[in-house]
Amino acid sequence: MQARSGSEEETPASSGGGVTSAARRVAGRALGGVRAVRRPIESWIIDSSEVGPGPFLEPDAFAWVGALEAGHGVVRSELEALLAADVERQSTHDMNAAASIRADRWETILLHYYGMDCGVAARCPGTIALLGDIPGLRAASFSILWPGATIPPHRGPYAGVVRYHLAVVVPEPADGCGIRVGDEVGHWEEGRSLLFDESYEHEAWNRTGGMRAVLFLDIVRPLRQPARAVNAAALAAFAVSPYARSTKRRNRAWESEQGLVGPA
Repeated sequence: MQARSGSEEETPASSGGGVTSAARRVAGRALGGVRAVRRPIESWIIDSSEVGPGPFLEPDAFAWVGALEAGHGVVRSELEALLAADVERQSTHDMNAAASIRADRWETILLHYYGMDCGVAARCPGTIALLGDIPGLRAASFSILWPGATIPPHRGPYAGVVRYHLAVVVPEPADGCGIRVGDEVGHWEEGRSLLFDESYEHEAWNRTGGMRAVLFLDIVRPLRQPARAVNAAALAAFAVSPYARSTKRRNRAWESEQGLVGPA
């Protein structure tokens, strides 16, 4: 399957999770404007990639991967401490008003998001230290799939980043959790890395009785010039877009409500 820039766009969900239909329509229109601007350059960005083609990418192409895998134990212990806290966690669907797919039992804990250091990150100092050595990091979170969860087919909002997963917790049987990217299917291995090109359609599932958790990163796609400079400008614009501002605002409100601002 070839990566495509326009034919697999998602449409915003109409309701759910405390976000009104009107709010989703407004945010969806704003996101649609961003997509319209990006379409003419996205295919060029993909063609200029230094780590393609996908759908899955080789971890060895990124020098920082080994250090992050070596820190798996630290990352897992900090995630487990967060999960043990008596808080109501945030569904991925409700994290921003422009969410275009709905997946029950899929939760996200944001650590960093396009220039915003999230308050909950203070409870994960070891993880944050590991992330500090990653060039091109734009977003970081814990992504949790509970038993029976499925994430419907979709594609990422922009091909200028690649997606990285460090498998933090993988339940047994390991092949009961999987991700399809394009025409290929991958499975997580605890403590190991999985990278993919989110410009391909992808979906994920957890058919086990346990929790699957990954450290989920958006990394600037390594590109040749002049695409590298164009991509940097596009990502800077995204960081101040209505879509990104919505996510930041809603996450700050959630952290405040749940007492997740600052050290425990």
